[in-house]
Amino acid sequence: MKSILVKFTALFCTLAAAVSSNWVADTIDYFVRRGAGLGTSNEDLFRCFYLLFGVAVFFAAAAWLFTNRERIFRTRLRFKTVDKKAKVLAIFLSPTPSTPVLTDGTWSIIKSKDDTYTFSGNLTEDVANLKFYWNWHPLLRGLIPHQETLERVYLINSSGGKNSSKSFGKPAAEFLGIFLGKVEILYEDYTVDFEDFQKVTDLLDRIILEEHRRGVREHDIVVDVTGGMKPSSIAGAVVTNTTDVVFQYVQTDPADGTEPKALFYDIIHHAPMDE
Repeated sequence: MKSILVKFTALFCTLAAAVSSNWVADTIDYFVRRGAGLGTSNEDLFRCFYLLFGVAVFFAAAAWLFTNRERIFRTRLRFKTVDKKAKVLAIFLSPTPSTPVLTDGTWSIIKSKDDTYTFSGNLTEDVANLKFYWNWHPLLRGLIPHQETLERVYLINSSGGKNSSKSFGKPAAEFLGIFLGKVEILYEDYTVDFEDFQKVTDLLDRIILEEHRRGVREHDIVVDVTGGMKPSSIAGAVVTNTTDVVFQYVQTDPADGTEPKALFYDIIHHAPMDE
């Protein structure tokens, strides 16, 4: 009921503003054509009242529309799924209980006696062949769409606390190097409290600005929100709202039973009238 009343009032104020502006224009035109100063006739006095009333109605209607603009034209968010190949990928790095180990030039993980895997260095094959659960598996899967275009990866680490990933930045960068070759992997200056929304968004803004200075366009940057914590993932999605940056999420167990993959989302502002 309240929504209907607001819309009706908005329509009434719009019509009132249009009509009153016409009153003002007619009165001004009357005095211009009359070609003389203000007289004391009933017609002149009526025209003066007409002018003042028209101005008052116009500004009152305009003021109501302005102060209630967000209620009338409330902007909403729409998620648009897109396909993406990024030049720059920013990843929220989670700690892992099973850090990859380098032995005689070969990387492997030993999760348990029965769950071990030796990496070949072929990203697509290793992602497909790794059959047991490992929380860095989605991180690897999220790199697959960007293999041919990737120039730089930012590993964003969490600071402090028992769940900090700060100490995992270097081993993760060294490990990912077997798949990414000459791709630059940065981690040393990108540590932040994952629960501090403002600091996370500030860090992502800094990364975007750094890439601007390198000549990379926003739509070539992707933020991977799969890892980290819920506040950091939300912050990663929100940053893409005001830029052309896209965020990605890597599936873990798709409802349709297909192989997990990276999903890309572009947040778009739209008004209810666009629906």
